[in-house]
Amino acid sequence: MTFARFLVVRRDAQFIPILFWGMYVSLLLFVTSDRWIWELNEDYPVQPVAEMIRSHTPTGQIVYTSHPYNRPSLNFYSDRQVVVANSIELQQYWQHWDVPVYFLVQPSPELKFEDGRILGETSGWQLITRHGRKV
Repeated sequence: MTFARFLVVRRDAQFIPILFWGMYVSLLLFVTSDRWIWELNEDYPVQPVAEMIRSHTPTGQIVYTSHPYNRPSLNFYSDRQVVVANSIELQQYWQHWDVPVYFLVQPSPELKFEDGRILGETSGWQLITRHGRKV
């Protein structure tokens, strides 16, 4: 940036590419550092939960969560689509779907999943599945 300022003082047209190159490098260094937080209002660590989802679900699988709002970083790190659903919707998905469903939930007395299998647990979250409807 200092070099770009020097070029501006000399009225050299090279200051524009130098300025943009400097801003690009600065931004790149910032987002790769530990100071970069790309999601505010974090209430649980995303990376361990994302690793659990990635290791226990098939690629492209939709995972439903009881979390009250969407976490883009969870979608990114897990490489899965994590869809927010309330407890009523989760119970409906559990009872009426004939395909395997995966839920990311915090243990709660209002969420009862019969015949569910816990695939993993981390940071207060459980990954639960049901493989198709019983006949």
